Amino acid sequence: MSSRVSAGLRVKSLSSPAAGADGRALAQALPAQGASAAVLARSATELAETVALSDRAGGRASAFAADVTEAQEVRSAMAAVEQRRGPIDRRVNNAGIVGPLGRFAESD
Repeated sequence: MSSRVSAGLRVKSLSSPAAGADGRALAQALPAQGASAAVLARSATELAETVALSDRAGGRASAFAADVTEAQEVRSAMAAVEQRRGPIDRRVNNAGIVGPLGRFAESD
């Protein structure tokens, strides 16, 4: 996983849906890069597991509950991250969608 994270990365906070393998791998890889993670997921149990994995890797992750399919929950979580941790330097959205896809469009 470390090959996917730039060796020069100095991220103060990173947001990622944390319940899946990719989010957990990021939370574990970031400490080796001098970065910390702010992780998002719907489940408090999954968040606690991801934070524990990050801690064991030498990290300092913070957990924030949010359903990333709900725009208002994501906005609220981002505000909470910035209030507690300061500005977010990098964001990684690795949420997956199962089902038919429609046209892509830009939105705020």
